[in-house]
Amino acid sequence: MFSNSVAHLRPLLFALPVLILASSLFLLLSPAIQLNPELATGVTMDLALLMPLTYFLAIRRTKVPNITVVPIFILSVLLVNHLLPTAYRGASSWILDYVLPVLELVIITFIFIKVRAFVKVFPKQDTERDFYLLIRQASKAVLEQPRVANVFATEIAMIYYALFSWKKADSSGFTHYKKNGMLALLWAVILIVLVETFALHLFLVQWNAVVAWIVFGLSLYTCLQIFAHIKALKQRKTQVKDGQLWLKYGLFGDTVIPLDQIEQVEWTRKRIHPLDKKVVQQLSLLGELESHNLILHLNTPITIHKAYGIQKRATKLMLNVDDKEIFEATISQPETNP
Repeated sequence: MFSNSVAHLRPLLFALPVLILASSLFLLLSPAIQLNPELATGVTMDLALLMPLTYFLAIRRTKVPNITVVPIFILSVLLVNHLLPTAYRGASSWILDYVLPVLELVIITFIFIKVRAFVKVFPKQDTERDFYLLIRQASKAVLEQPRVANVFATEIAMIYYALFSWKKADSSGFTHYKKNGMLALLWAVILIVLVETFALHLFLVQWNAVVAWIVFGLSLYTCLQIFAHIKALKQRKTQVKDGQLWLKYGLFGDTVIPLDQIEQVEWTRKRIHPLDKKVVQQLSLLGELESHNLILHLNTPITIHKAYGIQKRATKLMLNVDDKEIFEATISQPETNP
């Protein structure tokens, strides 16, 4: 009975943080603050404390992760600190100087505890030893929300491959990047992003330094993601084992296909443009910019797991394989897996 009444009140609960945000913005953008300086502290408390609190109450019994309260709080503080006149930023500056550092420490501690928990649930003996697969399994075992687990696993894997994974790749398995110029293309994207980011930063910093540095940081983070993908492409190889094809495409595409589900291996560079995107997918990061040399035709749909928990369904999969002859022979005779 109580849960039903809460469900009926859910729209009202979600309306409260929106109402607080709208009224606070109205006051911040009007002359009311300068005419009544005492309103500055009230608006700061409304945006920095009351709005995140009402947002938390609205989502606490839903599928929305509770951790989303943190970015709501940070954005609220940054918003009020940016819109308030400098003379009235006492409360917001205090939050930025003292509360946010404590929050950062709490988040770092939380991540450390979770990583320790991940290590404990890792298999003691695992022939696969694929860090990305293991961290996804561990995050789902430790975290409550699958969406949060997928995002967390992708971020951890990205940092791991970009900064800590320098081992030489295992010689077994199949690669997807050696004969199609994909690595050169990805490095070119990184170079272009860096050059354009530098030029855009010089332009934006004259208008708004905060926005300029936010854009700069996001661009560098994008480059770090692509670099991590490049390294994962080299270290995570496609394999055939236990009657299944384990396709691994860096950090942006994984799937497991039973061999008896493969209807045809078509060696072709032609591109299929379906009306229904659920029919055809390409195992790539840059879409049509990356070439392929085969199409796997499947008799039943498969699920492709992409970064951050994104999933795609397909019955035709376009991809590039370097060792064509060995790959086709292994598909037909899996016991000869290289």
